[in-house]
Amino acid sequence: MIIVLSVTVCLSLLFACQTGQGTGKGDGRDHSHDIKYSTAFMSSAAPDGYATPYTVAFCSGCGTESAVAQNVSFEEIAQFSAELAHPPRTDHFNSFIPAELDSLLPVLDYAMYNGYDRICVPSSEFDDATVLSASRYLKMIYYVNDNGITARKVSGFVNDAGETVNYIYLSIMGLNGVDAAHYREAIDEAKRIVDTVPEDYNEYETAMYLYRYLTVNVDYYSGDYYGDTDWNLLYDALIKKKTVCAGYSEAMYVLYNLAGIECFPIYGYINDSSYSFDPSKPYHGGHVWNIAKLGDTYYEFDPTWDAGSLMADFLFFADSTDDLCSYYPREVAQFTDDYCVPRSESLFPRVDLNYDTVDRELLSIACTVFNYAHTDPLELLAQTGYQTNIFSIKEAADGWLVTPVAYEEFYSILQFFIADELIDIFFDGYIRNEDGKLAFRPDLPCGETYRFCNAENGNAGILIFDERGNFTPVNASYHIGIKDDHYVLDALSLLT
Repeated sequence: MIIVLSVTVCLSLLFACQTGQGTGKGDGRDHSHDIKYSTAFMSSAAPDGYATPYTVAFCSGCGTESAVAQNVSFEEIAQFSAELAHPPRTDHFNSFIPAELDSLLPVLDYAMYNGYDRICVPSSEFDDATVLSASRYLKMIYYVNDNGITARKVSGFVNDAGETVNYIYLSIMGLNGVDAAHYREAIDEAKRIVDTVPEDYNEYETAMYLYRYLTVNVDYYSGDYYGDTDWNLLYDALIKKKTVCAGYSEAMYVLYNLAGIECFPIYGYINDSSYSFDPSKPYHGGHVWNIAKLGDTYYEFDPTWDAGSLMADFLFFADSTDDLCSYYPREVAQFTDDYCVPRSESLFPRVDLNYDTVDRELLSIACTVFNYAHTDPLELLAQTGYQTNIFSIKEAADGWLVTPVAYEEFYSILQFFIADELIDIFFDGYIRNEDGKLAFRPDLPCGETYRFCNAENGNAGILIFDERGNFTPVNASYHIGIKDDHYVLDALSLLT
């Protein structure tokens, strides 16, 4: 409520000399200072029309056949801000923005939410230099296609109060041309996804729900993304379902902020000498991930690195800086570090991924079981390279049936990881033995996510997220034993 009131007050103060909502020539106002859209939007191909001293002019797709422009009153923008529960941006950078630009933010919110890439705003409180001085942070607030916001003074006039009012032209660079149309489709999809979060979910549950959506549904583009494709980060992530790290980061930024979870990007580098032929020159690849605030604590999130992972091993969800770096060495770029907040806590205990550790083997067990229990058999066989004619899979009314030969094959694989008496327990209803056949039910929901951690003395702790995303310690402990030359899960104890 405080933000809504401040937006309305700022707009009222900034444009106190301008009253009424008229936006056309017949509204009884002085329109001698109107300027053509072509001037207002810095484009000779702008639609016909005029920007007025009493409205904000917005344009999308200048220079294209689908170009549209409209004038929106300040009162309408204030009303829009009052009714917008959560804009698709963070409030984290507000303190870095000069106070005189506070009234500009709802204008930019309106443009972003509706897919306008060019804006002409009359202002007596700020100029283009003020906007440009804050462009570094405006880019982080209006985080779209990894581009910023430019500003330029168009012209000025003296109003009835004797004050000089400037027209300021602004361009949201990531929305120009066809990108604006793609953005509108992507932002609509983001709203739809957020709307699917059940109303009774708390902040933690919502965070897991949206993170799970990204990492499960969006694939990483392994080719030359910026060279091979006509790329658009948010569109590719949410519509095409394939992008790179910047796309995952932007999608998480939009989804979390639309859901009311403070989130913003981190720019940095991944460092690992193992990727270089010369150990003295470690791999130094650019990377983008996120910071988000859950409760009163800031955590780091890297949906790119959890993409495609089974839900049994989300390692990069709500980590501290140190724990995230312990999985893979990385550093934050200096300009990012300037606006970051401490991230000294992890939501979950760290998993030890060193080779030949119980934690690592337990994750391997969890992934294997989770895969068999939650994956469509045809997809699973394609992933593992097995020939479908060996398994003779056919679709039946009550699920997928696998021949006895296939059952023995699956059983022998699972025996490598799990003691015989525990196999049925871990199928958990998703795979069941029916008269010597293994029946799959791919239509059942994958409602549980397991996070194994802190294995000591052969006993492994486990955290479980239920289908809502709730985080609770499960009431069971698991014992890891040695079978031949590998670890195997050989005991399950319920805790009282």
